[in-house]
Amino acid sequence: MTTFETNTNDQDQIDFVASLDQCENDIFQNDSHFDIYDDSINYDDFDNILDIQERIEFSKVQAYFNEREIDQSQILKLDESLINIQEKLEFDKVNAEFNISFEKDNIADSKFSEFLFNAHLHIVTQYVVKNNIGLLKVNEAKDKSIWCGGSCNSSSQSIPDSLDSLELTLSRLKPAKIVYLQSTDYASNMCNDSVFGFGLYLFDEANNLITKLVYKFFDESIAPENARKLNTPTTFEQLDDSSRPFF
Repeated sequence: MTTFETNTNDQDQIDFVASLDQCENDIFQNDSHFDIYDDSINYDDFDNILDIQERIEFSKVQAYFNEREIDQSQILKLDESLINIQEKLEFDKVNAEFNISFEKDNIADSKFSEFLFNAHLHIVTQYVVKNNIGLLKVNEAKDKSIWCGGSCNSSSQSIPDSLDSLELTLSRLKPAKIVYLQSTDYASNMCNDSVFGFGLYLFDEANNLITKLVYKFFDESIAPENARKLNTPTTFEQLDDSSRPFF
């Protein structure tokens, strides 16, 4: 069974990092550089580690092309979608449905967090395209007072804790409009911050909020007491299991 824990020499580490950088640049020429070098981690099976990176990149590509498929008529204006929300806060002040702790300097935690950002966007854009509904996506929303605060009337329900449960939630609630906010411009930049996250706001046809799903990630050194530990996969089988809880 393949795991992340392996052994190699320093030169192999350098070659491995160079390979990942090339993979990143080939797919997104304008994407920000993500430095994945970590002195505390050794690698001996480059093909397996590259496979992890390729799957993360694939989720990014899927999300990108799904978003490109959205017709311009489906792109919402901010005031139209948030019309019935009275309290708007900056990201650091918003109450999240789930607080998640991770190790900021751990490469596996960082890469899995990036994967979750892209995978959630992919699922949302798939739903938007399939059902021909409106979508608003705001990439750099950390310092903008547009996040819904604690006064939102979120419906009483379990919060999706896996990719499968997110799909089921969308299917069950059948939103007519979706707002997707993330605190950073690119998912690959998020681990520059000790606190980052993303949120989904689901609306009906009349712009009434059905529910909000905000996930905040904290470096474990500053995580609140109620934060749940990021459930980073250690095998490819776990990474591919969309029913597996990610915290």
